[in-house]
Amino acid sequence: MGQGMGIHVLCGIEAEVFPVPGIQEAIAGFLSSQNFDFILGSLHHQLPAYRKYLAAKNRSQDAAIIEGYFDELSQAAASGLFHSLAHPDVIRIYGTVRPFEPKNYETVIRRFLWPAPRMAPASRSIPAGSPKVSSNFTRIH
Repeated sequence: MGQGMGIHVLCGIEAEVFPVPGIQEAIAGFLSSQNFDFILGSLHHQLPAYRKYLAAKNRSQDAAIIEGYFDELSQAAASGLFHSLAHPDVIRIYGTVRPFEPKNYETVIRRFLWPAPRMAPASRSIPAGSPKVSSNFTRIH
């Protein structure tokens, strides 16, 4: 599709990062049964299922929710299941936590942003315009 116009169209999906082992394995099973060129992982903290997970983990304070969110994204990046992770800053909206200054959580955010040495080979970013997954992790400042 689109090749006649010089465009290479890939097939991708945005898949949930869900830190409950049975659920994440079911998602991984589905993803591996398909032929996706690109899998974008997203943790949607505002959804009822994730809020239920937070309650089960006794995470009610903003600091614990924020730190857990970024740690779970780090684990997702290291899992090799996703090629890239979407909108990690979305925790600041939708009311799961009060608006916060990222600098107050710099340590946990940096732990998420700089995982290249421990990332699985498939977990990389795709440079704009590239039809293939890059072997270079893009550092975000």
